[in-house]
Amino acid sequence: MARKLNRQFVILVGGVTLVTIVGVGGLAAWRMTTAPERNVAKGDEALKAGRINEAVERYGRAANKRPDRTEYWKKYVGALEQQPTNTTQSGTQNFFQLLGGRAKQAESDPTDVASLQLYLDQLGGT
Repeated sequence: MARKLNRQFVILVGGVTLVTIVGVGGLAAWRMTTAPERNVAKGDEALKAGRINEAVERYGRAANKRPDRTEYWKKYVGALEQQPTNTTQSGTQNFFQLLGGRAKQAESDPTDVASLQLYLDQLGGT
């Protein structure tokens, strides 16, 4: 009798564990696939509301999750260009963020010669 109860217990615990693992894995996969688009939408909202720093952060997250999407890098660079700088240190940090964003934008679309030229021009000014 005890053996039958143990078998049922093992089956029950194993089933619950399997369902939990599949559920968490599915949730993680769903969040990873929808996160870039959600971050872009939230970045658009933040930019319209004038919260440029938040927009830069959201676009940066989206672009880093999907580095092959040129439009994400364009939004990121566009928001960085609008970002205000109050100190020399923040200006320098913003410049190098912008430089890195332009490099990633040029890398994401090798056929876009204009973005590569803009990056190289800015790189030459450093």
